[in-house]
Amino acid sequence: SIATLKDLPPFTFPDLLDQARKIDVLWFERKPRPFPKFAFEVETTPEFRRALLRLYQLRDFDTALYVIADEAKQLLFEKRLQDEPFYALRHRFVFRSFEEVLRLYRLQVQLAGAQARFFAERFPLRW
Repeated sequence: SIATLKDLPPFTFPDLLDQARKIDVLWFERKPRPFPKFAFEVETTPEFRRALLRLYQLRDFDTALYVIADEAKQLLFEKRLQDEPFYALRHRFVFRSFEEVLRLYRLQVQLAGAQARFFAERFPLRW
């Protein structure tokens, strides 16, 4: 597991923090009082409801809610967003495929390599 925090910042009530700990990935803003900026659920089962419910717990925060799944499941994802309680917040949920995540990762690796080569002479990067 990759984590830069040992525990979640106390951004809300203890009961909601317990629910937030069940979300696959949370990225926090870097402010004096960090709040979740992005939340990701990786869905490998045929059902989206549990993943959507976990993300739904963050509805009162300005958090982007992502579901990562196989591209073939996008229509099922969109269908689940028509159900309550998700319908009113359907515009807050974003679907991304495993392929899109992999493509973004590969591009980021290329960018990091290009930056290292570009700045290496003057400012050696230490990762």
